[in-house]
Amino acid sequence: MSHKGFCVMLCQCQSNLHLLDRKGKLPRAGRVKHLLWALYYMKCYNIEQVNKIFTGTTRKTFRKWTDIFMEALADLHENVIRFEYRLINDNGAPAKVTVDGTDFRSPEYSPFNPGRLSHKFDGPGFRYEVVIAVATGLICSINGPFICGEWPDIKIARNHLHEILPQGEYYLADAGYRCQHSPSITKFDIPDHERETMDELMAYHENINGKFKDWRIMSDRFRNSEEKHGGAFFAVAVLTQLEIAEGMHVW
Repeated sequence: MSHKGFCVMLCQCQSNLHLLDRKGKLPRAGRVKHLLWALYYMKCYNIEQVNKIFTGTTRKTFRKWTDIFMEALADLHENVIRFEYRLINDNGAPAKVTVDGTDFRSPEYSPFNPGRLSHKFDGPGFRYEVVIAVATGLICSINGPFICGEWPDIKIARNHLHEILPQGEYYLADAGYRCQHSPSITKFDIPDHERETMDELMAYHENINGKFKDWRIMSDRFRNSEEKHGGAFFAVAVLTQLEIAEGMHVW
């Protein structure tokens, strides 16, 4: 990590620590350095020997505080990712959000399950649904993890989003969400002159999906247990939301 990158992370660390404290999520005996370890771990996702040298502590202590603060950050998602954020600066349009699934590489956990296969990288992976407000670009909802092959995007949307979406509201999505009785709007459902705007909104959504993978714990093949992937993703989603919301004074 560059010196500049480390300084930016340290500034983020102070801000995140204050937010954890305000929301009552700050781990007991947790310190700035422990949160910095967690941010460093998620950003660089190095092997244990490198982490030990970088932090000057034992592997056991590093793992302990990294796990504690990743869980604390993940627990913030209910505070900073809220479905009602789609209504901020709402202009009354019936489609207030964009929706897309994003896949992350995983090991071939045992027992082998061909249903884990992601067509996006032809290997096993986890899939999450991400919902983003059209008006502000804030993340409104996240759902997962699901194993890729058994959970196409539309099936995930039916799992939760279709239940919480008020009647009369729609969401913008790609062709994978087009089906009968779905509250989705795809490029096939709108006039040609509106497609450019929709393409821009979906491109922004892809950019947010890409931001998750700026954290190597999300871009590299996951090396931890299957049960920990959800916490890692939710922590990264919270950090991404805080980056998007910087200066908006949402909280």
